Parts: sequence; C-alpha cells; structure tokens
Amino acid sequence: MGTGASSSTPTAFQEPRGFSNKLHENNSKNVFENRKYDKGKNVIMNEVAPIIIKDNNEEYQCNTKTNSLAVKGRIKEGMPEHNLVQNKYFMVKDHYHEIDILNTIKKYGAPNLRRAHGGYPVYGMGQPTQEGLRQILEMLLDDGYSDIVICNLREEPVTFINNEGDIIPYTPREADNLGENITTEGRTAKQLGELEVQIRKEILDFAALEERNQFYFYDDIADFADDPHMYFLEFEEELSVTEEVYSRYIMSVPGAQYLRLPMPAEGFLEERDIDAFVQTLKDYPRLFNKDEPSLPAFAFNGHVGVGRTTVGMVMGCLALSHKRGFPQEALKTAYPINERCPNYEKGEFSIIQQLLEYLPNGPKVKHEVDVIIDLCDDLENLRKEINECKKKLEGIKEDYEIDGYSAKEYFQKKGLKHLERYFYLIVFNSYLHDQFPLTFSQNFTEWMYRRPYLYRLLSNIDISERKTSPDLIVRGVRHLVSDDFIGLDVLSSGRDVKVSNFRKVPGLNVYGMAQPNREGLSRVIQTLMDKKTWPPSSCLL
Repeated sequence: MGTGASSSTPTAFQEPRGFSNKLHENNSKNVFENRKYDKGKNVIMNEVAPIIIKDNNEEYQCNTKTNSLAVKGRIKEGMPEHNLVQNKYFMVKDHYHEIDILNTIKKYGAPNLRRAHGGYPVYGMGQPTQEGLRQILEMLLDDGYSDIVICNLREEPVTFINNEGDIIPYTPREADNLGENITTEGRTAKQLGELEVQIRKEILDFAALEERNQFYFYDDIADFADDPHMYFLEFEEELSVTEEVYSRYIMSVPGAQYLRLPMPAEGFLEERDIDAFVQTLKDYPRLFNKDEPSLPAFAFNGHVGVGRTTVGMVMGCLALSHKRGFPQEALKTAYPINERCPNYEKGEFSIIQQLLEYLPNGPKVKHEVDVIIDLCDDLENLRKEINECKKKLEGIKEDYEIDGYSAKEYFQKKGLKHLERYFYLIVFNSYLHDQFPLTFSQNFTEWMYRRPYLYRLLSNIDISERKTSPDLIVRGVRHLVSDDFIGLDVLSSGRDVKVSNFRKVPGLNVYGMAQPNREGLSRVIQTLMDKKTWPPSSCLL
C-alpha cells in the first residue's frame, strides 16, 4: 500500500476522560431545561401573526402557502403518503447499517473515526451526531490540544432531529435515488446554511398542519423496517441545522473553530473554499513561528467519512508538514518518470506528468503528496482508486449497468473525479511551498489566476485514450474508427477537394478544413497552388 506506514491499522482511541462537564451543561441545559414550563404549548406561524394553542383547549386553522403548494408522495405502494420537502425529497437518516467500516459509531457517535498516521493531529470521520461531536471534542481537549479546527466537508443540506437523548442527522433524498445525497454543487457555505433553514421551516410548517404535529422520516431504506417513522415536532428546537449543532459545543471551547467547506461527493473544493481553509491557517500565528512547536488539531468530516474526508485529511497533513517538516520517506529523492512505461500505481498519469513539468520541483512536490496520501489511506487511497477505475474501464468489452448508469460512463466519471482531486492536491502542495513561508501573502484564488496554464491542463484532463496501448486494440477492447463520415461534411467540399468543410476566410489567405487523408491533403495543396493569389510561402497547421 504505497509507502511503509500506509498498511498500519487505524489508530485506536481511548475512552474520553471527562470533558469538563461544564461544556455539556452550558449547552444542553440552555436549550432543553425550560421545556417542562412550555409543555402543552405550540406556536404556529401564519402570514399574519403567531397563533398560540395552550393545553389543547382551542384549535385554529393554519392556512399557509405551504398547505396550498405542497406536493405529496410515497416511496412505494402500501406506505403512507405525506408532504415532500422542497416538493420532491424524502428525509432519510444519515447513518445506515453498513456505513461504519471501522466500528466507531457506537463508542464515539461518528462513523469511521480515525487519525492520520505519522503523528499528525489530523482526524477524519463520517457525520457525527451532536453527542458524537461532544465526545470528539473531549478527546482532543484531553489529548492536550488547545487549538482545534472542525471542518465539515458536506455539500448537501443536513437536518438534525432530537431523538433518544441525542441529535441525529437526516438528509433529503430523491425517491429514485434514496442511497445518494442530493447535489448542490456551486453553493457557498452560507447558501447551504440558508437552504437548511428553509428545509427546517418547511418541515415545521408541514408538521403544524397535522393533528399531532408529526412529520415522516426514514431510518432504514434497505428494507424499510417500520418506515416511515413519525416524529412529533412539538418544539422548534427539536429540529436543528448544521451550524447550530456544531456551534453549541465548539463556541464553548476557546481556540476551537468550525469551518464548512462544501466539497462535491466527486470532485474538489471550489477555490473560494480553499481560500477559507487558508484563512483559518492564518488565524493561528503559532503555525508560522519556528520556535513554537505546538500544532492545531484538525478534524474533517463528510457523510460516510471516506472520500471527501480522506481528501480533507491529506490537505490538513500537507499544511502541517510545512510547519513540522515532512516524514523521512518524503525527503528521499523522487525517482524520474519513464514516459514510455509509466507506473500508474504511482500516479504517473499523463495529465500528472504534464503538471509536474510545469510546477517548480514538480516530482518532489508530487512525492510529498504521495507519502501523505499513504499516511491517510485507512479507507481510501486516491492513486489506487484512479488506477482501479482505469483497469476496469479498459477491461469492459460489452457495456453493462451500474446503479442505472453505463459501466463505461460510471468508471470513467469516477476515475476522472479522483484524478481531479489528485491533481489539485499536488497543486495545493505547490502553493504551500510558495506561500507558507510568506504567511500566505496571496490566497489560493489569486495564486491560480497567475498560472492560467493549470486551468488549461484541467480542461484536458480526460486524455487517457490518446495513448491507448496496441494490446487493447488487439484484444478487441478498443476499436479503430474512421475520422471522416458522410454527415461531417456540412459544406459539401469533399466532392471537390476530398476534404470535409474546406473553406476560406473572406479577404484573407486563411483556410480551414477537417482532418484530411493523404489524397485530400494533396488535392488541397494542388488547389491552393493553382490560385493566382497563392503567396510565395505558406504554412499548414
């Protein structure tokens, strides 16, 4: 598994040792203590004013826009029909049976909790419950970390429900794709927060229209055991949005920060979100003080805690490496890449080779990233994921379906998205080499704008088929197809010069055409040389 430390088992955690009960008291007491005085009350908002119902003595009709525009649906026959969030989504529990590969959710309230190897104070996990977040903060404080950064990498809206003594995450899902989170690519952290508030209001409005203030949620989409569950939402604080859940504890810890960096389930962060991460690094001046050995602790979470979380962990370790130094393995001289026989297990893909030629000390920068990837690969290794997708794509003779998608399309898309992440991690490390000694005088966006060639490389990231090996053609995995076909020649120039779409720019000796064959190229040259206006010199591009 790459370099030495990558094959180690995940770091074991010890039970937290009493997290100054003040933190727990100060937060949960404030939110829930007064409920006994509010029993039997409910506030329903309409377009005019709030209506208060006390002790079930009176009832009021709540006529809102939600009631008139609501769309109802059911997942399958036999299940109750109910209102849909945003007119199309069902609310599904984040934690499912197979989510917790590392078996940490029962003890810590977060699936797949682990620590990066190599002594880095960088942790990764799936979505924690509120109690899980409290325990993780306990653990970090007990380990002596005074500076803590919690990075939430989820791009999908999350709603938390107060249930069974904890606050549990649920997300909106489409009926045809209950196993996948909805995509909200391009939204900022602020916009995601606003969307979550909007979803909460919808749910509360829908519940207010029901006799028992209930709304339907799904806990088990594998076999729908006892689903949907009805939750009775008597109080507004029984539904929370992400920032509320995280802030209840983080704001009570001096030196702790909460950061939401929306990362697509497949792809990398927007440049503005990398800027936000860099700004957080700048908030800890001790990172740039050579005489100060202490490091902040980073904890990254996604949904499951695998793909996005691993990328976040690598970013955190790279940033801290420019403070504490890279592991010994990363200090070894990077071996040169054999362009004729690239080692794809080492990430020597064509686009990466071009990137390394452009970046200062490119091979060294890549080697450092590879070492850090191997220190964070308990659940996923980017290089191996890309190579596996490449092998499976090349091995498909007859296409088939995966989750409703073409297998070729599925593996190509997945491989390219992982390759994009790998590309950006190398670029990010190059940025750190350039800007960390300057305390980030340029943010990442400005730094990228000064290097437009990187965007050009990214736009051509899918170049795998340009170097198809003859073996794939011999085995019938790939086929040779003619460049030219009848429908290509929209200008009908093939009849005269045997080349599709041959034409001239008016008033200039500039011509254009499709890819010519040998006969077509000969006819074009002959046609041009016969013209009286043919210049004494010419250039074919």
